[in-house]
Amino acid sequence: MLFLSEKYIVRRVKSSDRRVSAEIIDSENHVSVFRMTKAMWEKYNLEAGDILEIETYKDIENTSALSEAVTKAAGYLASSAYSEKGLYQKLKRSGFSASVSERAASLMKKKGLIDETTQAINFAKSSYKRALRGPVRIENDLIARGYS
Repeated sequence: MLFLSEKYIVRRVKSSDRRVSAEIIDSENHVSVFRMTKAMWEKYNLEAGDILEIETYKDIENTSALSEAVTKAAGYLASSAYSEKGLYQKLKRSGFSASVSERAASLMKKKGLIDETTQAINFAKSSYKRALRGPVRIENDLIARGYS
């Protein structure tokens, strides 16, 4: 039985002050471009011409997806308040996988960018004043928005 070992080659690495963009070619000459922070890239210690095993490639792929999801999440949070669950759902609708969406939303909450208690209180106050909604309706609206 013949086992083909899939290898990946780092074709090019572009770096700026804070971000890295890397082109990686697979054994069929398909090029994938991955973007992440410099800090994330440095753990791989790779340069153009280096050969990767499939495990390293998959790890870079996941790290790049997480980096893109965190960037997208920061943009969402800059324009509107989201619960962790609401941000997770928004990221999933944007095309990120469930696991990447969950990790990005959790990371934003851990960094203090999501304060569900304050957001829920502010929403309840404004709903009561603006729309004259009662406590049951406000509670149902909060649950629908992902606040527990």
